[in-house]
Amino acid sequence: MGGDIREESGVVQVLSAALQGTLFGGFAGAAEAAWAHPVSDPTKTSELTLQQSFKLVQRRAALFGAAAVAYIGTECMVNSWSGERVWQGTFLGGMATGGVIGIYKASPVAGFAGGVGVGLGMLVLDYNGGSFISRSERSLNKMKVLEWEKSE
Repeated sequence: MGGDIREESGVVQVLSAALQGTLFGGFAGAAEAAWAHPVSDPTKTSELTLQQSFKLVQRRAALFGAAAVAYIGTECMVNSWSGERVWQGTFLGGMATGGVIGIYKASPVAGFAGGVGVGLGMLVLDYNGGSFISRSERSLNKMKVLEWEKSE
């Protein structure tokens, strides 16, 4: 297991994405519960009960975890079928993520529209150098060049 992200197995990447997505979703849910939106009627309280706050954190954690698993799982599956990193993996991973979020929030139509939007967005980010994977690969390549220069 070197530093290159493509050397990790798909199972490791999916489990890592599930953990990271769930943790971030839990944080986002806790922040949302802490800053509950005030209601328009000042006589009613806008504070959430502990049980409502816990459900909100659970929902956000599940949504973010599912979205992360959908993206990484789909991308790893497509890339493993092709034997290399291809643009279709990025696009289909983004479509799966947008689909999960859209279906959870609204309807299958919103899931499809969100899937296409997120898929295109991920494709643009990935191939414009905006993704973290591209940056890490570039820095790894620079490190390999530096190591090669030192060995001469």
